[in-house]
Amino acid sequence: LASGGSIFLASFTERPISSIAYFKDIAKRLHIIPEAQAQGFGFGAVNPVLELWRVVRNITYFLLILVIIAMAFMIMFRVRISPQTVISVQSSLPKIILALILITFSYAIAGFLIDLMYVIIGLLSAIFTTGTRPISDFNWSDMFTALTVQRSIFSLMLFYFLSFSIVLFSMMAPGNILGAIFAPFGYILAILVILIAFIILLIATFRILWLMLKTYVMIILNIIVGPIMILLGTIGPGGFGPWLRGIMAHLVVYPTVGFLFVLAFVFLRGALDPRIDGYFADFIMPFNVNQIVNPESPTWDPPLTVGTGSQDFLWLGVSFVIIMIIPQVANIIRGMLSGRPF
Repeated sequence: LASGGSIFLASFTERPISSIAYFKDIAKRLHIIPEAQAQGFGFGAVNPVLELWRVVRNITYFLLILVIIAMAFMIMFRVRISPQTVISVQSSLPKIILALILITFSYAIAGFLIDLMYVIIGLLSAIFTTGTRPISDFNWSDMFTALTVQRSIFSLMLFYFLSFSIVLFSMMAPGNILGAIFAPFGYILAILVILIAFIILLIATFRILWLMLKTYVMIILNIIVGPIMILLGTIGPGGFGPWLRGIMAHLVVYPTVGFLFVLAFVFLRGALDPRIDGYFADFIMPFNVNQIVNPESPTWDPPLTVGTGSQDFLWLGVSFVIIMIIPQVANIIRGMLSGRPF
């Protein structure tokens, strides 16, 4: 538990973008905390994003001063454009003061949202590893590490392709239903399906990778231009609300993709022949998922799908579809949080 707690704590204290990093920067410049020259990762990694944000923040301060001066002259000289405009100028002053506060702490707010995203991943890790029949044999810290820093899209998709191929070959064995149906060409058909699946999964790999890279870039850009977006809310479209929802919509992609990958491997292991299950499955399947979806247990046979008694093939199809819809599901959830129509 101690090692797990240290990993969880390190995820908040040693990351480039974090609310803690922002307040460490303030404390460092105010000399509240004595400066240590022998630090390792620490504060140094935050400089690129924080410095860019600071430049944009200073530009925003300058623009905010111009807006305040313009409004002050309009109020002093009682500029009469229309009664609605006079009321709008006077009512904008509290909004400007609030915007000034939000602009100052926008980096810390974004860092807090990133911290919150790691908390959600930690909760998912606890759900996967606890219970009478846990989804994974990992302990909490190992699952949290696997969902954050241990795996990449390429490694996950490679393990999925290998596991998918082995499961499909096991289905085409003479003792199984599919093997009996397609005998004596079962293994030849399996090879053809595996080749087709390889091409499809290769395309899906780059689609998911593009999704993750685009998500990361959008989070960085939203943090950097956050002060300007908040300022625009005082004079027109934009504002703190859309900016906050935009960052949340992009951050939710990470736990969503992690959850879907774990779910895909759960169903894939459920399709694996119990005769070859065990240490072999633990070796080829990441997240150390358990055999909680038993192909031999009674289940619903959906009409006009795979017929009766082919639950293992059904679980294989469910797993494959989950992998293929990862970009769409992430975009749907991101659209819901950002305010776009469902």
